[in-house]
Amino acid sequence: MNAEARVRYTRAMTAALSAPLDRITRRFIAEGYFPGALLRVEQHGAVLLESAWGDARTAETPRAPMTPETLFDAASLTKLFTATAVLRLVSTGALALDTRVGDLLELPPPLEAALHGIHITELLTHTSGIPWWYPFYTRRHEPFTGILQDVVPARPRRGEVVYSDLNFMILGLMIEQAMRKGLAAAMEELVLGPLGLRRTSFCPPLGAAAATESGNRIEKRMVSEMGLTFDGWRDDSRPIVGEPNDGNCFYYFKGAAGHAGIFASAGDLCRLGRLYLDGGRVDGKPWLAAGLAERATREQAPGRGLGFQLGQTFPPGACGHTGFTGTCLALFPDRGVAAAVLTNRLHVFEPRDITPYRMEVLHVLAAQTSVSHGGGGNAVS
Repeated sequence: MNAEARVRYTRAMTAALSAPLDRITRRFIAEGYFPGALLRVEQHGAVLLESAWGDARTAETPRAPMTPETLFDAASLTKLFTATAVLRLVSTGALALDTRVGDLLELPPPLEAALHGIHITELLTHTSGIPWWYPFYTRRHEPFTGILQDVVPARPRRGEVVYSDLNFMILGLMIEQAMRKGLAAAMEELVLGPLGLRRTSFCPPLGAAAATESGNRIEKRMVSEMGLTFDGWRDDSRPIVGEPNDGNCFYYFKGAAGHAGIFASAGDLCRLGRLYLDGGRVDGKPWLAAGLAERATREQAPGRGLGFQLGQTFPPGACGHTGFTGTCLALFPDRGVAAAVLTNRLHVFEPRDITPYRMEVLHVLAAQTSVSHGGGGNAVS
């Protein structure tokens, strides 16, 4: 496709996407699913659409409108940054996909026995058998591995997919050990700097961020249901702005963890996605080992790539990840499309499941964008 044809195609796609996505988003805002939303859609790096609706923060006078510059608490989209850091370390030879947890982390004997043989691929694909969640902050003065020893069963059911924050907490600690520095500094060196993600950081965000919950009301209920207690909760009368919503990240890991804590712009999220759409290349140069980007976005276990999710929210042929705060990054590898679908869905009185919204948006993208031959390519070693 020559330059003139590409311009015509981009304009046609912008026109085709704008009306249905505007209609869908306004309907969900009117129905109270979220106060505001931001969508950015790119194809081979060309912006097809970037639109903002509603409010980023409603508890201010005047209200803060959602804009293309608004940053979001990415929540579990942090896992894609962590996966990318791990895959970069694999590409440089500092780690291997079969590196075991015990190869890097000092574990008490019972935990070492329970995690014996569990390796990076199992953590990335959520097949380690490690439980999905535990509020580590209820024991915030104890070491992570000591608490983990009480949480992980003596014989984890390896091989079954159990989506687990703990897998990526462990990966974050493994990155720190491999890099001999804290996770925020390691992430800057491994991912944010090389990919040119200038508006992405762990806390504090590098600009005005959308609000999330008023306090940790949801986790407070979860902790109570587990029969546990915690006396350090944030104020329920004030929305969280510029701090990670995730309790383990904020209270226990002090703002930087492998499973949560990243704040990012829509543009930076799409740029992260382009790394995988471009076969592991950055600005045309190989950055991930040959075939690793494709492997990450293909199914390695039911519904799971290496950090990526397939199926459920994502149409056939697409992959990505979602975040509890209302965030989503979706990739359509066959057409070179990256889409950041961002909302502040927790910034309401009663948060609701926004899977229907994400699915409607992504199915419009699947129907309207076409397979293109521009860009892409496989990385080489």
